Amino acid sequence: SDAKPEAGASTVHDYFFGPYLERAKQTKMSWVRDIQAFRHIDTDHGGTKLIDVTLAMVNRQRTDMMNTGLYKAATVNHSTKLWRQLLRQSAIEGLRPPLLGIKLLPVQNMVENYLDDQQLGKLLSVLATHENRTVCRIALWLLATGARSGEALKAKWSDIYRERRL
Repeated sequence: SDAKPEAGASTVHDYFFGPYLERAKQTKMSWVRDIQAFRHIDTDHGGTKLIDVTLAMVNRQRTDMMNTGLYKAATVNHSTKLWRQLLRQSAIEGLRPPLLGIKLLPVQNMVENYLDDQQLGKLLSVLATHENRTVCRIALWLLATGARSGEALKAKWSDIYRERRL
């Protein structure tokens, strides 16, 4: 539909399932994930007029989701990012003024995994025999040196001490 909604007339629900989703399908591979994340927004704010959405509403929803104990910070952040995208697009289309200051939660989702001897043996066997020799050699070099990928990408031959195997 080429008809532009009147500024402030659309509800959050109507805007999401209309102009927002239409554009997202054209520009985002993850638009299906947006539909999943929108259910958190739609429950509390789907009937709210787009023009009436405030920073306090977005922040309250984020806090409420965290306080239920049902969602991890990353899930809450998906909903928060969707708010940002939805409100940014509606502002670009002139349907509401921009809403700045929507913050994401800090996410500590790093996990350390260690291979046991059997897993390490299997990995080394694959790296020794797999047909993609370039990638295998890179992986073996990273494992042998303990270098981080960024360090490896920036390494120069002058950084390598072949006689000392460093």
